[in-house]
Amino acid sequence: MRASGSLYQKVEDHSYSNLYNYHVINKTSEELPITFKLETAYGEIKLIGNPPIAPKNGEAEGVLFIQLPKENIDGRKNKIKVEVYTDNELVDEVYTNFYGPVK
Repeated sequence: MRASGSLYQKVEDHSYSNLYNYHVINKTSEELPITFKLETAYGEIKLIGNPPIAPKNGEAEGVLFIQLPKENIDGRKNKIKVEVYTDNELVDEVYTNFYGPVK
């Protein structure tokens, strides 16, 4: 899910962001709106473009940024969990790494 070859980016003086690619497969016979949320109360997900809608028996792809406050980054490599929802129902959880500066 993390965009390969990309490094973290400093956002003002208070946070860092990482770039991610997503690929959602819908195996149902209904079109599904997709929402991504961080498991933690801190941080933010910023989609690039329109919110994803996975067509029935189809796929949705796109790009997003995850932004975390610098006080919640514990060094170079941080494990985070992204939750995937459709119609407020949790349908998947994905663990990925968030890269930050070395402390």
